[in-house]
Amino acid sequence: MRSIGIESNDGIFEGTIMLFVHDTHHLDKLIKKLKEIHGILTVSRIDGGAK
Repeated sequence: MRSIGIESNDGIFEGTIMLFVHDTHHLDKLIKKLKEIHGILTVSRIDGGAK
């Protein structure tokens, strides 16, 4: 994990998790599992660009 940030407003939480993955296959599996968690409304990829 590279970093995590969480904000809240009126009991609603929004967070950003930045992490490193081996490849897009692992990323797709992680996104799928996060979407299955009760209470998580959206999961999206933000392309930070390769370094």
